[in-house]
Amino acid sequence: MPSRRTLIIANALVASMILAIIVIPILALPQIGDSARLTCASSLSSMALGLLQYSQDKDEKLPPRQNMSGPDGSLVSWRYLIYPYVKSRGSFQCPLNSVQGSPPASAPLETCLDLTPSYSVNATHGDARSFGPFADKYHVGFAIADAADPPQTIAVVETTSAFNDFNPLFPQGFAQKANAQTRAGNLFSGHNRRTMIAFLDGHTDAMPPSQTLSQTGVNPWTVDNKPFSPADQLQAKITMEYSERVYHDVREDAALQHQGLAKYWTSEARR
Repeated sequence: MPSRRTLIIANALVASMILAIIVIPILALPQIGDSARLTCASSLSSMALGLLQYSQDKDEKLPPRQNMSGPDGSLVSWRYLIYPYVKSRGSFQCPLNSVQGSPPASAPLETCLDLTPSYSVNATHGDARSFGPFADKYHVGFAIADAADPPQTIAVVETTSAFNDFNPLFPQGFAQKANAQTRAGNLFSGHNRRTMIAFLDGHTDAMPPSQTLSQTGVNPWTVDNKPFSPADQLQAKITMEYSERVYHDVREDAALQHQGLAKYWTSEARR
């Protein structure tokens, strides 16, 4: 029969295992998220700088979200247009947001003109008064000087859709589960329930999706920073709430899985 000392040591080891199962994953998740968020912020900064450098060479105008300037007049996105300034395919891919995958590193640029669609430009368009800097209204390029407040205006966001733009006023395409066939997706807020954003002046920030809606009289989705109409505000709210719900559920599911595993080991230890 095991001695009292042996039982105490065995129980302590089991308790340590249970504690590790519960605590380590919970502690590790934020650390992984923080590391990925730093990488994502660096990528966004590179893209924001690329947009600014492009504008300096193009009469202070941003690239359109897409045009026909690719090889042999092919359609290419803003990613392709700023690639000569970014010079890194990795900058277009968030380590946590890999829904759409990425082209092989050895593939010629001409064969993957859209690069990796982890990020999309702000092409908000709803009623006649709501436009983002990459809306088709600015198909020749939006002049940054025409923005009411560049540091308060969203340029690039992180999404799971395969489109090269993001429109918060169209939940039919941007408040959906990522779908390769329809190209639909959502605003990615997998960085501890925050989404990464680059603004027109080049700075980046991480915030909950709902905080991007006009709450202080400044609307970061439009170039004039004016509030959405009531109808557009409702559509934007649907889009943001979907993102928050999806990534809240993902995190809660992970926590439940860890709890279930801990209960299993607890029951095994009592046998």
